[in-house]
Amino acid sequence: MAKTKKEMDKETMFNKIMPSFAEHLSSQDTYASFRESSLNNDRTALFAQSGPVASQGVIMAYNIPERLVLKNVDEVISRFNCCRCDRCRRDIVAYALNLLPPKYVVADLQSVEKAEEDYSRKPVIDALVKACLKVRTSPRH
Repeated sequence: MAKTKKEMDKETMFNKIMPSFAEHLSSQDTYASFRESSLNNDRTALFAQSGPVASQGVIMAYNIPERLVLKNVDEVISRFNCCRCDRCRRDIVAYALNLLPPKYVVADLQSVEKAEEDYSRKPVIDALVKACLKVRTSPRH
């Protein structure tokens, strides 16, 4: 796939500014893909929800509504007979999260689970139902 002149100019400028770093990138990688993967790695490290990083005693930032949406999305999809493909599921999650205000807590995993119990599930379920109905009426696949 041929690169456009603008892409070639960006890559050339980046190589001039960061010559030592450009050597480490493969010929297919561009600065944009590096920046994207770097942001994803940063977000994963900062907001990791599970795995060895989020073990007991490790303090991290958690979005309570996000955790509750992810826990309840499959139940709502099955109740409302929505498409279960990955695209529709992600659209439902994204739409529901856009309807909910974020509530971040910085705590260990045990404290977050206690905070989830204290958080009202009604707005989360309402947002998921609205999202499910919206995606069901106009799926993007």
